[in-house]
Amino acid sequence: MQPGIVRWIAVLFAACNPGPDSGESADAAPADDATPGCTPSGVTETDATRTTDAASVTVTATLRNALEHCTKAEFAFGLVFDTHSVDLLAIDITASTTIETSNGGQLGGALTWSPGSESSHHRDGVLTAPAPALDGADWLRLTIDEVAGVDRVFEWDASLLAHDLP
Repeated sequence: MQPGIVRWIAVLFAACNPGPDSGESADAAPADDATPGCTPSGVTETDATRTTDAASVTVTATLRNALEHCTKAEFAFGLVFDTHSVDLLAIDITASTTIETSNGGQLGGALTWSPGSESSHHRDGVLTAPAPALDGADWLRLTIDEVAGVDRVFEWDASLLAHDLP
């Protein structure tokens, strides 16, 4: 996917995603850009997305695997970082991130960052990692340490992990 398209999708998603106080429904259509050989899972992008907002930085993480049914050997997380006051380029995303599961699986260091947009106030891209064992896992947790002095923790429960089994 072209970097400009990723940025446009992120902006469109943010603009169309109603805030928690808007009174509007947060339902969204399932992704229609499935990987070849995969089918849409029926999980909406809204349901697969987690957001933190602290210290003047908003970070959004989407568990992209949850959007499709197919066997994959890695997890893919769509990440978007936004701010008006922090230098986001100072964050080493792969070195700052760990992935763990409720059953004790942990992964860090074998991560790959594929940027879509890289600027000091806006970064987006895809973080990929070999999938840890999910047998019996109740949740999957992605932690990005020290983003503007705050650890960003994103968690998905077992209902979304069923789409991610390698």
